[in-house]
Amino acid sequence: MKRLNLPFSRYLLCLILSLVLCSVGSNAFANQANLANLDNKKGQTERQLFLEAEKALKLGQLTKFNKLKKQLSDYPLYPYLEYKQLRNNLHRQKSRNIRNFIKKYNDTPLASRLRNAWLSRLAKTGQWQEFLKFYEPYGGETLQCHYLTALLSTGQKKKAWPLISKTWMSGKSRPKACDKAFAQWKKAGYQTTARTWQRIGLALDAGQVSLARYLARSFNKRDKQYFDQWMNIRKKPEKLSRLLSYSHPQKQRVIVQAIERLSRQDLPAAIAFWNKYRRDAVKDAALIARVERSLALRFLKDPKPEVYDYLVFSEPCEADSRLQEIRIRAALLHGEWHDILKWLNRLTPEQQKKDRWVYWRARSLQQIGNKALANQLFDQLTKKRSFYGFLAADLRNKRYAMNHSPVKVSTSLIKDLLAEPGMQRARELLLLDRLLDARREWFFMTRTLEQDELLAAAKIAFDWQWHDRAILTLSQASAWNDLNLRFPVKHKQHVEKAADQNKLTKHWIMAMIRQESAFMEDAHSSAGAMGLMQLMPATARQVARSLKLRKPKRSDLMTPAKNIRLGSAYLAQVLNRFDQNPVLAIAAYNAGPHRVSKWIPAETMPADIWIELVPYRETRNYLKSVLAYSVIYADKLGIKQFKMNQKMPAINGSKNQKLLSARH
Repeated sequence: MKRLNLPFSRYLLCLILSLVLCSVGSNAFANQANLANLDNKKGQTERQLFLEAEKALKLGQLTKFNKLKKQLSDYPLYPYLEYKQLRNNLHRQKSRNIRNFIKKYNDTPLASRLRNAWLSRLAKTGQWQEFLKFYEPYGGETLQCHYLTALLSTGQKKKAWPLISKTWMSGKSRPKACDKAFAQWKKAGYQTTARTWQRIGLALDAGQVSLARYLARSFNKRDKQYFDQWMNIRKKPEKLSRLLSYSHPQKQRVIVQAIERLSRQDLPAAIAFWNKYRRDAVKDAALIARVERSLALRFLKDPKPEVYDYLVFSEPCEADSRLQEIRIRAALLHGEWHDILKWLNRLTPEQQKKDRWVYWRARSLQQIGNKALANQLFDQLTKKRSFYGFLAADLRNKRYAMNHSPVKVSTSLIKDLLAEPGMQRARELLLLDRLLDARREWFFMTRTLEQDELLAAAKIAFDWQWHDRAILTLSQASAWNDLNLRFPVKHKQHVEKAADQNKLTKHWIMAMIRQESAFMEDAHSSAGAMGLMQLMPATARQVARSLKLRKPKRSDLMTPAKNIRLGSAYLAQVLNRFDQNPVLAIAAYNAGPHRVSKWIPAETMPADIWIELVPYRETRNYLKSVLAYSVIYADKLGIKQFKMNQKMPAINGSKNQKLLSARH
């Protein structure tokens, strides 16, 4: 771990911190109050001065700002004041000022942020020589495009052409910043017809039809006719046989895309075509494997007998574990236990050892009457802390194996980490509720740590009540057995209240929070879900109306008490919608009730099989995690006699669902 020289006053502060740690141990960080009091009045005073300095800079009070900044020269967040001062006046800066900052604070995430801002400024003003002096290939696609322009503008065409070719060859549109480089590349003759066809194929694979049409504008009359044929086949894939006699330059890819599209409309017809023409129509091994996998994936949405026959008699590449998995799941749907055993044997030896496949081998053996070997495998699984291990324990009526093993780290290592400037910056930002910046510092700090240092960092984060970082850092260290660090009990009062209000179990709500956000209170998903229980704003509003509460603001969803109340109420709503079946409720919380309604089978099905057949991999894994986490939280909360199979009743078939709905 890299060590940096500290100013004496900062060193003294670190020494005080070390003495505190020696006397009270790592539990000195048991809550935010202890964290805030670590350096008492000095820390609180510096924190307040820092906020005043930020305000003065924002108001343009530079004399006041510089005076406050001077007082904070030893404060951990001093680099942030320098960064903001430069960033606010970027248009007035010289390259040497930026270079000095990057050199001085290269051990912080601020260096790359300032570099990227400066590169954007240099690109805007056309200072390409300076741009190349500062450029590093980690700033995103737009800066990469500017880099290509910089190379061309400085006469480095031989270096630029292959990089431009690689950047251009994408199934998605590139940033506008690339247009200038692409125009010169095309003018130099590098946008060949073959390359254009290749990119059109990538674009159509990605569903980017408008990009494909744009690229086709450069074609001559004959190639334009070929492209129009491709588009017609996409619209009417059932007319695919017409293409077989054509010498289309992308014939194999057109056939593959058409079969994939036809399978969504008429899977048996797609399979019939593929079985009849595949050896003549497609020669590329990668494309053949792609079709085989695509057709197999459609099975669970159209489980007709002729489709299952295709899976039985097709001979996929032995290394295609994804396709083998689909075949196993198809056999589960049909109850073909002998086929399951046959296809399990085609997995690699390493895959066969995974808990998932050991469980299904045992279940298959159990179903065909080989109970002795089945029980032997189940007993083997009961020693595992996993979804399948807990399933096996329920089947064998055995206690769950928690396998808890606390992380062991030396006090001296914790002291060393606490003395690191990055750790001190993360702590200060956490105290100021600057969570995004705090996480940036944490990531920057931990990315180069060794395993023992990661374990110590995880312990520090846990003691700071920063549970999402503790969980993430343990994952970085591949350390899975400290259940105290990985499964914190936080917001217990809010959880208990929500459980009582909605007639849910508190360990279930805890498991949902752990899976949804890992206790990150300000969590945002790419889809827009927010807070501990990852509620969509529209869902939160609907739940609030049903509870006769005021319309929740975005800030409400970041408040633990409100988020847990609304999230738990929504969980209770989907539980009621699906006739009190927790498995369906958990799936609906993740994938949406409408999708789950479509997944309910015609006939009643055991829950373990239904979970394995859920079409979305994300939802399958989500179900397994929440159910397993419920076991762990039941154990942590001292709930006796809880069994995971209590939350896994059979999935009533759609025929039974209609009867139940009629009664209701």
